[in-house]
Amino acid sequence: NFNLITDNIGSGVILSNLANNNLIAYNYIGVDYPTQNNAPNLYGVQIISGAHHNTIGGVPGVLGQKMNIIQSNTKDGVYLDGPTTTLNTISNNVIANNTNGIVITNTANTNSIMGNYVGLLLNLNAAGNHLYGIRITGGAYENKIGSPGGGNLVSDSGYPGIVMDGAATSYNRVNNNIVYANQFAGLAVGDSAHHNIIGATLSEANDFIKNHGYGVDIGSSAHDNTISYNNIGVSSGVLADFDPNSPSIVSTGNEVAGVYVHGAAHDNRFFNNTVANNFTEGFFIANSG
Repeated sequence: NFNLITDNIGSGVILSNLANNNLIAYNYIGVDYPTQNNAPNLYGVQIISGAHHNTIGGVPGVLGQKMNIIQSNTKDGVYLDGPTTTLNTISNNVIANNTNGIVITNTANTNSIMGNYVGLLLNLNAAGNHLYGIRITGGAYENKIGSPGGGNLVSDSGYPGIVMDGAATSYNRVNNNIVYANQFAGLAVGDSAHHNIIGATLSEANDFIKNHGYGVDIGSSAHDNTISYNNIGVSSGVLADFDPNSPSIVSTGNEVAGVYVHGAAHDNRFFNNTVANNFTEGFFIANSG
C-alpha cells in the first residue's frame, strides 16, 4: 500500500510548525506509478519551522522497507530549513532527478541522512539530481551524512555530489558514503565552511571514486576541516551493502586530481586517506591553499 503524491502546485509533503514524531513512508512523491512518468510537485518533502523527530523513509540497507520514491520534483527532493528544525531522519529513500537531492540550510541542525540512493534508481540506473546531491549550507551544523551501516549512495549530480558551504556551516559529519560519477567533484567544501569531519575512523571511511573532476575539493577559505580514512580514487567495495548482486562499480580513479586544495583554504587536516588511481595528481595544492 502506498500514496501517490504528484502534480501539486505546492510541495508534496510539508512538516512545519513543530510537527514531530511523524513517519512518512511508502510514497511516490513527484513521479507516477506504475508508468514512472514525471509528475512533479514544487518540493518533494519540506521540513521547516521547527519540525523535529520526524522520519522520512525506513531502515537503511533494507531495500523497499518504508522507502519513499522522491523523484522529479521541480525544486529539491528533501529540504530542511531553520534553527529549530532538528533531529529528523531521512533514510532509505530514492531521491533522484530533482533540482537538488537534499538541502539542509538556515542553521538546521542534528539531522541525519542515512542509506539513501541520491541520484540513482533502485536498479542503480542513473537519474542524477540536476545541481547537488546533498548540500549543507546557510550555517547548518552538527548534521550527519551517513553512518556505519547507513551510508548514502550519491551519484550522477550535475555539480559536486556533497557540498558544504557558508561561513557558519560547521561540525557536520560525512561518513560511510559512496560518492561517484558526479560532475566537478565528489565532495566540495568552501565559502569558509569549517570544522567539518569527513571520514574520521577506518570504520567511517567514504569512497570518492569515478567523479568527473576532483575526488575532494577544499577551497574558498574553508578551514579547520578534517579529512581522514577515506578512499579517494579506489573503492572499498562497500557498494555490496546496497546491492550485493551489482557489479556496476569497479575501482576507478577520479578524472582530475584526487584532492584539490586552493582558494586560501587553510588549516585543513588530511591523514590516513588512500589516494590512488586518479587521472592526474594525488594532491594538488594551489592558489594560496
